[in-house]
Amino acid sequence: MDPVLAALIFGFLGICIVWTLSRDLVRRWQDQACRTNPGHEPARDMSPEERREATRAVYRRITLLRLAGLVLCLAAASLLYAGQSTVLALLLAGAACFLQFVSFQLRTRHLAACRLIPGDRHGSAA
Repeated sequence: MDPVLAALIFGFLGICIVWTLSRDLVRRWQDQACRTNPGHEPARDMSPEERREATRAVYRRITLLRLAGLVLCLAAASLLYAGQSTVLALLLAGAACFLQFVSFQLRTRHLAACRLIPGDRHGSAA
């Protein structure tokens, strides 16, 4: 088997594993949060200016998470290119995938809170 094809196959399988593990981990954290705050009050309606500031803060955080993920991916690629530890490169790439998933969840929750998409399966919009 060609080494590039093997690397692509193993990389894809690694991404699937990291995505599944991080999804399950985030779901577990969400379930814990729902159990600790079962009857929380819905957020009050915000003025347009408050909503704009909240949106800016959320997207600023998403941008930082995605940039951190990119830096981790570049560091992992640099380690592999330099012939250094493969395990460390895999850990960095896994952390980068986790950051990308967290940014995806943050964006989805923000859109649900703004009522731009339906709420999650627990019935809460935030």
